[in-house]
Amino acid sequence: MGYGGIKKTATESVALAQKSALRYLNNSLQHTLMQADKALDQAVTKNWQPGSKSVAVGTLVDLSAANCPDLVVLGAQGQILAAINRPGAQDSRQWAADLAWHSANKSTQMRLGQINADRPSGGLQWHVSRRMDTASGEFAGMAACHIDIDAPYLFGAVRTFKDGTSLLAGTDGQVLLQNTDTGSKLGSGTLSSSLLERLRQNADGAGLHLQQDPDGELRSYSWRAIDGQPLLIFNGIAQRNIDALTAPARRLLAWLIGLLGLLIVMISAASMWGLQVLHSQLLLRDKDQQQLRGQDKLLQEILNKADAGQWKLHWPSQRLTVSNELWMRLGLKKNGGPHKLAAQQHTSTFAAKVWLPLIHPEDQDPATDFLKKIRASASASQEVVIRLRHTAGGWRWFRLRGQTQQLNHAGQTKVFAGLAIDITEEQFARAQSSDRSAQLDAIFSVSPDGLLVFDAQGQVKYANPAFERLTGSRPGGLKDMSQTLFSNWLGSLCTAEQTFSGLALLRGKALAEPGSAWELITIEGPPSRILRLSLVLSNSESVSQILYLRDVSHETEVQRVKNQFLTGAAHELRTPMASVVGFAEILVTHTLTAASQQEFARIIWRQSLHLSTILDELLDISRMDARGAAGWLFQARDLTELVAEVVRSWQAPTGHLPPRLELSPMACRVEPLRAQQAIRSVLSNAYNSSTPGSPIIIRQAQAQNHPHSGLALLGIEIQDAGCGMSEETSARAFERFYRADSTGRRPGSGLGLSICQDIMQLMGGLILLSSAPQQGTTVTLLFVQADLPLDHRPPEVG
Repeated sequence: MGYGGIKKTATESVALAQKSALRYLNNSLQHTLMQADKALDQAVTKNWQPGSKSVAVGTLVDLSAANCPDLVVLGAQGQILAAINRPGAQDSRQWAADLAWHSANKSTQMRLGQINADRPSGGLQWHVSRRMDTASGEFAGMAACHIDIDAPYLFGAVRTFKDGTSLLAGTDGQVLLQNTDTGSKLGSGTLSSSLLERLRQNADGAGLHLQQDPDGELRSYSWRAIDGQPLLIFNGIAQRNIDALTAPARRLLAWLIGLLGLLIVMISAASMWGLQVLHSQLLLRDKDQQQLRGQDKLLQEILNKADAGQWKLHWPSQRLTVSNELWMRLGLKKNGGPHKLAAQQHTSTFAAKVWLPLIHPEDQDPATDFLKKIRASASASQEVVIRLRHTAGGWRWFRLRGQTQQLNHAGQTKVFAGLAIDITEEQFARAQSSDRSAQLDAIFSVSPDGLLVFDAQGQVKYANPAFERLTGSRPGGLKDMSQTLFSNWLGSLCTAEQTFSGLALLRGKALAEPGSAWELITIEGPPSRILRLSLVLSNSESVSQILYLRDVSHETEVQRVKNQFLTGAAHELRTPMASVVGFAEILVTHTLTAASQQEFARIIWRQSLHLSTILDELLDISRMDARGAAGWLFQARDLTELVAEVVRSWQAPTGHLPPRLELSPMACRVEPLRAQQAIRSVLSNAYNSSTPGSPIIIRQAQAQNHPHSGLALLGIEIQDAGCGMSEETSARAFERFYRADSTGRRPGSGLGLSICQDIMQLMGGLILLSSAPQQGTTVTLLFVQADLPLDHRPPEVG
């Protein structure tokens, strides 16, 4: 396959990926529009009376599944029959235009209006509406709403490359929304004529359409029509990103071409050598000269393959002779540059000062010392490593070896000679190895898991800081320790319940089944830790085995709490379920009087309610554990009003007095339904623990700051005059399924205060409890003080 085929395959792969991504985007947009259409359908099918006022939130339609923050129902004359989050003046003008369109067109399908920027939230909103007719088919008005559009999230799954663009357009070619890496733009013109022509030829968007956009970028576009809507979605990928996918293939082809050229050169060189040998045999008179030339050429080839070259320095004249291979390794070519090389010879001679600028400044002193040592020792070989400048920039490393080759009649050095070996790749590999070692040391030093390495003789070779911290050993104290000594030492740190069985047993498990070589141990405190040891055998010549150590104390405690929670839940559900099953069995298997049947039915009904309450509380706990406060709508509300709403809907038990309120307005940031749930739960506990006629007081709590976040807190105190709790009971009051009344005479599941604590923590507040036997109990609910007006209502989160 050539480069053209590779590029075609890459383009087809990108087109296939784009088709799948556009199908996903089509499904997302279609689902969003269907949910909005469903909400509008619910609105237009209600029997609205002319002149009716706006209704409360929640009584119009169910917007929980639709991504719509508001909805309005208009009569034929433009009067508002009902609304959720009344529109502003700008929205009113849009509704008026939609009303005029529906009055002139009898289509009952949802109409897609303009996409506008939502200034309060910074997002985008899509105006949609639907016609409403009377039973006789006359125009009665319309229902309309906004659809929140999160363009970065919506188009993010489609654009997987930088510098791409995504378009949402009508079938007439008008662009409604353009989304790029820098943001979204509304109403950005129409589609290009070439793209419209390609669209008329292929509406499904198979393949890619290449065009140059106004920003100068060359992009390939794919598109798809949204099912059931007059809309098209487009996605453009920069062509240079597609070309980048074929870069490895281009490099591979270039490498193969270079390799082929090298093979041709080698074959040609071998052929020339054979011709030279034949020529030398034919020319016997030049035999000696040809042999010397062949030996010299062979030596040069050996030196070249060894990345080496010859050098010779004539000391009195300061003339330097070097092999041309060495000179060309520095980027110079034959017959080129300011210092021309001898084209027909293997060596060239220059003044020694030509080399001085090529030596790295830091290596000039070592080079001078190298020559001094050669002059001082007439027979010993000397060596030095220096860097020489390359003409293309950068430096190449060379190892110089040399000795005195010739002395004058006075015994003084006349000629120095030796080899220069290019060790640049060796230095680079050494630097990479050093970097990898430094990276591994850094990773091991910051790893939270312990790591112990044994050498080939079975002695400790390395222990990272985490291993020393988890076991309490001093730094370096484990080095060179044998397996037996290490096993005894680690076993001495463990408790009798979970001690260390030894490395020999773990090694036997690893040999039998590699994945089974692990066990749990408990290290005595303080602090006490539960550790998981895993042994991995190594085939390395220098490493025999590696012991991994991980602190699983937290995971073990979480598992214990989970098991305790499941046990408590099963126990609480079993009691009412047993009553329901038992009395239902009596009703089925026995003939009873009408009074007895009614009494047993009441028992089953009460126990079913109790069972339903427990299940609701368990669902609340599960949702808060899994999602936290996700989906909660926080508002600035008057806490006094929330308490008053709870009290108004509260029905005190027979013989009990209603709660006494001692409150003043307090602006708090709350999730209203959850805040009232917490207040109602604490108030229920107060009545359950109080005797008839005893007072229940709800007063304003003292303001304070949160001990961790530092936020200002306001709240209420709910005080009863009941039997109270001991200090031990108060300490466990917030535990799940814990009940202060072990007799079971008081109703409850033991989850109320635990749920209240979760709610208050998720809202950023606190719940406090103070109690004493026979002196009653006071529960304090503290909420985050709001920095907004009390009548502020933030827009609903889309």
